[in-house]
Amino acid sequence: MKIKIPRLNLRTKFIGAILIVVVLFGSLNIFFNRQSTYKTLENELEKRSLFLAQNYAERNTRLLLFEDMISVQLLLDGVIKSNPDVSYAFIVDKQNNVIAHTFGNTFPVELLNANTIEQGESYHFQLIADEKNNLYRDVMVPILDRKLGYFRLGIAEKNLAAITNKVTLIITGMVLGFLIIGICGAFVFSYWITNPISKIVNALENINLNEKFEPLRVQTKDEIDDLANKFNEMAFRLQKTHADLNKAQIKLIRTEKLASVGTFVSGLTHEISSPLAGLKNCLIRLKKNPQKEQFIRYYGLMMNAIQKIENVVGGLLNFSRQDDYNFKPFNPHETINRALALVEYKLEKSGVEVEKNFDEKMKTCVGDSLHIEQVIINLILNAIDAMPRGGTLSVFSFCQDSVFSIVVKDTGTGIPSDCINKIFDPFYTTKEPGKGTGLGLSVSYSIIQEHGGDISVESEVDKGTKFTVSLPLNQNREE
Repeated sequence: MKIKIPRLNLRTKFIGAILIVVVLFGSLNIFFNRQSTYKTLENELEKRSLFLAQNYAERNTRLLLFEDMISVQLLLDGVIKSNPDVSYAFIVDKQNNVIAHTFGNTFPVELLNANTIEQGESYHFQLIADEKNNLYRDVMVPILDRKLGYFRLGIAEKNLAAITNKVTLIITGMVLGFLIIGICGAFVFSYWITNPISKIVNALENINLNEKFEPLRVQTKDEIDDLANKFNEMAFRLQKTHADLNKAQIKLIRTEKLASVGTFVSGLTHEISSPLAGLKNCLIRLKKNPQKEQFIRYYGLMMNAIQKIENVVGGLLNFSRQDDYNFKPFNPHETINRALALVEYKLEKSGVEVEKNFDEKMKTCVGDSLHIEQVIINLILNAIDAMPRGGTLSVFSFCQDSVFSIVVKDTGTGIPSDCINKIFDPFYTTKEPGKGTGLGLSVSYSIIQEHGGDISVESEVDKGTKFTVSLPLNQNREE
């Protein structure tokens, strides 16, 4: 199983690295200094205890020769009084019998064989533990070349450990002090480094290519300054490219719109010529018989003809003239009916029957009604071309999960499976040369994407094609 490594920002990594270095260095420093301090103190203690033992062994030599045991005992007691580190002292003869000691009434006989000196040695050290596990550093030196016995001296090891712990505590305090200073320095230094980077990231996240870009100003006099300058250059280039793409998209939509107009304009001539012929006949009759009764009789007919011409021409002009998006609430069913009206003659001429089924609960949608109308006209014209021998065009709508959908379905030739993934590509068409620009579906897809929606297709060869346009019911889109 792959372990997921948590994402850490640069400041956390920087502070963490400094802490790890300080803690690691401090720990190693404490360990090695403790070992070094203990070893040094141990050597010094052994030198001092050896010096004391040899000095008192020599001073006891004369007293032992004269068998002045009282003076020997006083000298041993003086060792304890004048040297606080010394825990005990005693003298044994050649047969390892105790001659004098500083233990009072009871001598611990286990000390007798706890330390021995080999032949040829001038002294010998031995660590000894008592019943309470207290350690003592015992030194044994011969008196008068072993002829009078041996002098034994014991120094408590706890004094050495106490001094070592004290030194370790001081070093630990220094390390903690450096750690605190390192943490404060890490915060300051990381802020100094990461704050400009955070500004660049924030500017990148909030960049709006549709608004004027204010150059990012970071003056660090280092590589981050160069990064900010490169970011500003990139932002200006992106804005220019975005503006050029918007212009190209507007031209593309206008081109496809004009192509759509050219496709159904022949049908519009029929829609206009019929009312014009009626107007002409009315005027001819009025000329022959210009009476008030005749005028009243033909006035209504002429106004109906003029109104029909205005509706047709107005719809064509509205469809042709707008390029910019104007998002506002509109009735999608009225938009669908306008699109069907513009291509009504072409539908009749091609022998295509229209079936409509609208979700009447849906009254308002937010978007650009004229651009949505262009999408629907493009889909209807494609459906008509797919049914050269006539067929059925189904247009219906429904609302589900805050999404309004418009479905345009035909019973035409269908789209091959190897072509269905390419139909939204610019200039891709399955029509014969000269009968399509290859921009209709590409432009339609772009318009729906601009509305935050989606357009999908399902098709089966010789059975038909179904396009579904989905628009989000987001009332905030108007803002």
